Amino acid sequence: MYYYGTEERWDNVSIGSKNTSLINAEIIYLTPTKPIQGKCGDDLVWAFLEDTLTISGTGEMYDYAEEETPWYSLQYEIMYVVLEEGMTSIGTNAFCGCCNFDDIHIPASVTSIDISAFEDTNAKYVTVAEGNTVYDSRNNCNAIIEAATNTVLYASRETVLPEGIVAIGDYAYNTPAQKVIIPEGVISIGTGAFSGENWSSYPLEYIVLPASVEVIADDAFYNN
Repeated sequence: MYYYGTEERWDNVSIGSKNTSLINAEIIYLTPTKPIQGKCGDDLVWAFLEDTLTISGTGEMYDYAEEETPWYSLQYEIMYVVLEEGMTSIGTNAFCGCCNFDDIHIPASVTSIDISAFEDTNAKYVTVAEGNTVYDSRNNCNAIIEAATNTVLYASRETVLPEGIVAIGDYAYNTPAQKVIIPEGVISIGTGAFSGENWSSYPLEYIVLPASVEVIADDAFYNN
């Protein structure tokens, strides 16, 4: 297996015990001096250099089947993701399984984010640019909220759910969080809202549900 990084960095990658083929693989270490790059939309390009994945250009990102993004083989190497102004969508499975970057910043130009875009990521700090007309991260809450419906679409382990939201969306908390306080006014909790591969290893310690909750969908707390 080719690894775009140092042996020291590879030694710090956390690999599940069931990934035996990866654990036993011969690792060839590569340190690129020019970015690895390609297209990820009709007018979007991606580039990876050292530890940073950058998406730049204009328009929509392509949708991808699981494990088929062009940067999927670099999933453990991506420490930083830069989404530049001009892109308008974040496609299906865009960053699925990229578990080593801490920050997500959504540009003002993005008006569509697929539900699976950040599946099984571990980002802690989430912001949406001011001027985005579709999404926000109000009150520095570390979440992506659909403004028109006041629905939380993505939440991190550092999310503080703000007043004014009315729904926790489907699969919103792919990243485990130990303590969650859902504010009064939330009516529904979506399918798989608190579920995902990592939840079985890091289950909730406690959660506060308000009296306003009327609907808890199937598998909302699967693996917890």
